[in-house]
Amino acid sequence: FVGTHAKFLVAMLRGRLRRQSQIAGRASWFLSQRNRLCWKERSATIRVRPMLTIIPESDAVIAFEIDGRIDKDDVERVIAVVDTKLAERPGALSILVIVREVGMFTPAAIARDLQYSLGRFRDLSRFRRVAVVTDKSWVRSLVGLQDLAMPMVDIKAFALADDDIARLWVKNGNPAATF
Repeated sequence: FVGTHAKFLVAMLRGRLRRQSQIAGRASWFLSQRNRLCWKERSATIRVRPMLTIIPESDAVIAFEIDGRIDKDDVERVIAVVDTKLAERPGALSILVIVREVGMFTPAAIARDLQYSLGRFRDLSRFRRVAVVTDKSWVRSLVGLQDLAMPMVDIKAFALADDDIARLWVKNGNPAATF
């Protein structure tokens, strides 16, 4: 970028770019390139908002909200909360997941999640209920498949509008709250 910028300035000073439209066109191209480079630098280092938020709930419930791309750091934060709850509480736990937007999981996040999940497979019986709250139909379909694959854990999907019903179901297992 610096070399190209210097070439532009040299050409302008030597008078090769005589017309104002040539100068304006080149200048706008350089500005757009500069902005593109700056945007790449910013987007690589700054997250505007967290993509995964841990939500405080009761002792028996682990709750979090997904709203975008999930990376390894997000998975590590959830793992830390799960490990803490499993160590602190001898009984069964429930999980509440609110999915607003689903972005891509980074490869490192998928690898860490699989590694942790397979290592904790023996603790699967400690999870009583999992409620997934979302308006994404494909996520709800996956929840249904996961419920069939893991009959020892009661897994249900709820609409975002039924967030309060999902919270009650996850805490109490109220059968009237499911659909």
